[in-house]
Amino acid sequence: MMESLRSSIEGSQPPSKRQKRKTVACRRCHDQKTKCDGEKPCKNCLQSDKTCEYPMRDRKVTVNESYIQQLLAENDRLKRNVNDDESHNGITEDTNGDDDEKRGDNPLIEKEAWFLPYDPSPIYIGEAACTGFSTRVRQLLVNPQLDAALNTTAQWPSRPQAFLLVNTAFSTIGKCYHLSPSSAVRTTLERAYQDLRSLDQLAVCKLFVLFALGEAYSIRSPLDNTGALPGLHYFARAKTILRVIPERPKIDHIEILVMFALYNSVMNRRHSAFRYIGSAMRLGLTIGLYQNMAERQLPDKAARQRRVRLWWTMYVLDRMMSSKVGYPTLLKDEDVEVDLPTDEGLTDAQKDDFIDADYLTASISLARIAGGIIGSLYSRRKLPDTFSQRVQAIFRKLRDWVEALPPSLQLRQEDASSQVARYIVMLHLSFNQCVVLATRPILLHVFRISNRIGGTTEEIPPATLALASTCSHSAGHSYRLLMRSWVNGSFFTLDYLSAQYLFASATILAISSLSNDSHAKSHQNDLESATHLLRQLSMLGNLAASEFCGHLDAVLRSIATFKAGRGESTEGSNLVQASPAAIRPDTVTTEMALFGPLVGDFLTQTDTELGMPLLLDDSALDWSAWAGVLADQEPTPGHINIGL
Repeated sequence: MMESLRSSIEGSQPPSKRQKRKTVACRRCHDQKTKCDGEKPCKNCLQSDKTCEYPMRDRKVTVNESYIQQLLAENDRLKRNVNDDESHNGITEDTNGDDDEKRGDNPLIEKEAWFLPYDPSPIYIGEAACTGFSTRVRQLLVNPQLDAALNTTAQWPSRPQAFLLVNTAFSTIGKCYHLSPSSAVRTTLERAYQDLRSLDQLAVCKLFVLFALGEAYSIRSPLDNTGALPGLHYFARAKTILRVIPERPKIDHIEILVMFALYNSVMNRRHSAFRYIGSAMRLGLTIGLYQNMAERQLPDKAARQRRVRLWWTMYVLDRMMSSKVGYPTLLKDEDVEVDLPTDEGLTDAQKDDFIDADYLTASISLARIAGGIIGSLYSRRKLPDTFSQRVQAIFRKLRDWVEALPPSLQLRQEDASSQVARYIVMLHLSFNQCVVLATRPILLHVFRISNRIGGTTEEIPPATLALASTCSHSAGHSYRLLMRSWVNGSFFTLDYLSAQYLFASATILAISSLSNDSHAKSHQNDLESATHLLRQLSMLGNLAASEFCGHLDAVLRSIATFKAGRGESTEGSNLVQASPAAIRPDTVTTEMALFGPLVGDFLTQTDTELGMPLLLDDSALDWSAWAGVLADQEPTPGHINIGL
């Protein structure tokens, strides 16, 4: 008993007080029967200038039986998955899969999140990120120009140049998001050129970030020989002014952070932009922007609308940027109680100060839908509805958005030959992207199945084919809108969203071009034009386009390998069968595709299943047309490998 107690006490003592274990001798000392100090190399070998090697010891360790059983069960599960994958050659009835879907499992994503090492803390890649969908992606560009710009002092532009930059900012990006009351900014700018000392540092900071946005959105030609990003020196000056946010911020602080986020998007710093918007929203919470302010507390209607429009701009950007990088949104809809923006009670001059209320309201609705897509279709949470029901709910909201859109914001067929306001085009591009985000995993699934079963889609449910076709039509419509903007000169050369929407469309067109239906050639032509335009944007200095070009080139190489493996040059798998009465894709808008008969039937049915598998795992993505396309590229620092 005493021996047992002694053993227990010794086992509980710290390592320093335990009896030291006997040192293992190296091979040479063991053979010569000499004492070895256990160092690497040992003293004897070092003095003799001999190689010091130690024998490998297979140590015995004590583990719980439950741990061994867990390892054996995991081994059996992996073996079953491999066998199921090898034996799968078509679409079969799977009652277990149906039960899993009814329990609310998400068939689109893996059960484990992607965390990839990066300097040295891991960085999370969301499932909904475009770069994650298309291929294994690289880390966002690290632009060394910013550090250099921080060491320089930007000079004030001339008075005409300053007003030109401010007006450009308000007439471009300011048409899509609330920046600041434009008349107040122009008044401040006039004061700056009369008596600069009359301005506080916050006003100067706001002017400089507006200069940065104005210069970025006025560029129409390639960058100069220095390669400096337009507006970067102004942005760096603004950053040096606003280094610390006070405990009780003003509304100007929050507006500046929003503009910081917008310029970070121009720099292709998506994570920085996401961080700035998150900070702005949290500051907005501290001053109650998410709540209605009573008229007796703030009688000025324009001041109240400034708060309202600023909050909803942050809301839109939070959800938009979340969908771009695949992160969850910051705030739930039920926590927001502030009214929607309105022009009621504002004078014409006050209306000109702000972003259009109808436009912002439409953007808010799209942002809510985008947040719903991320939360319901790209979530690992157990949800009460089946996957098919969640897709139906998303598409009903998209259809309702189209029906509620004011005539002033609609795109009509006769607009194809005329120039439409750029901010209206951006609104419809955002709508198309929501459709693509909701349907592209279905398109990928249809491609995977049609490729596996020898080029037929007869066993795929019609609703699934209709949704996959809608994805292709939405991508084609986005491409045509962007190309039309490029031709008529309204394209924002350095705009992040324009490059991102073009890249997202190109990846969908890449899959659609592999079909052998009547639209394949049209999709192939659109893909080639979209690729050319993306490369043109890269040459003009669009940093996001430069990154996306690398991903798209890898996809194109993968498709070429896929075709070569099948001995084909232009024909591919039978991805989406076109009906005999199908119209040409270049005349199809996303709205028309949504109101098609097959999609309409899908939305009215209550028991429709899409035939989606329980999980699109790594093995499902190991096919030569899409995955592993960066294997032939040189590794770069910060390289990130992910799947769907």
